[in-house]
Amino acid sequence: MDKIDEEKKKKYKPSIMTLPELAKYIRVHKSTVYRMLKHKSIPAIKVGNQWRFKKDRIDSWLETNELKMSPDKEEERK
Repeated sequence: MDKIDEEKKKKYKPSIMTLPELAKYIRVHKSTVYRMLKHKSIPAIKVGNQWRFKKDRIDSWLETNELKMSPDKEEERK
């Protein structure tokens, strides 16, 4: 593998993530992701017996859920 291919590989950002990649991306434990899947509160695709997550859908989901938190809830968290 030449130097250019190695640089491309380092810069590659997958548009579809696995469950461990998603957990790392949103900084939660894998069990938290499984819990969200159980409650159908996170956008996901099941491929065979494995879950996949589209990055653009996750980013939108994060934005939407951020907006749902009211100012009162923010104060409670502090």
